[in-house]
Amino acid sequence: MVQHLSLAPFPVYGLVSTYPGPRWLDSWNTLVPDGPLWTVTLGYGTPGTPNRLGVITDAKLPRRPIPSGFVGPTGLNDARRMALLEMVVTATPPAERRSADFVSAVDLAGGDNPLFNSSTATVIIDNQPTEVSVSHYRGGWAAHRDLGRVAIAFFGVNVDPETLTFESVNTRLSDFQPLPAS
Repeated sequence: MVQHLSLAPFPVYGLVSTYPGPRWLDSWNTLVPDGPLWTVTLGYGTPGTPNRLGVITDAKLPRRPIPSGFVGPTGLNDARRMALLEMVVTATPPAERRSADFVSAVDLAGGDNPLFNSSTATVIIDNQPTEVSVSHYRGGWAAHRDLGRVAIAFFGVNVDPETLTFESVNTRLSDFQPLPAS
């Protein structure tokens, strides 16, 4: 599947090519087995540490029948939920991941969570200043924006979201390799 990601039928977003640090293919998902590509997550920074960030692109798949009923549609809420979960895990030291606050933050990542502070930020997407919604938890943040054809969400710790510039990276997806299994 990795070699075929460059053929994604939707724009996959990531940081601009001038980003100086490591980059990797974090994950990709299909909505159903052997179904269309649903999400692609690209990672930047130092894998496995809080000094990283991720960019999730959701293809906004329509509702579709499956043998057990229906799945979809997908979109901004799915990308947002994935980014919020990553933010909570990344911003919480491993020793504290059994705390009540951590469990509550994970349980409520899909909705309005009183543990998250909300704001907006301006990032550059496709050379345009773009306002995004941002949720904050501890030192981490997760932001999201519907771009029409796709939805994107991104998360990080120890980086100001307003310093980020995004673009479609489809032509550069071969630069992103999965991390070796540890």
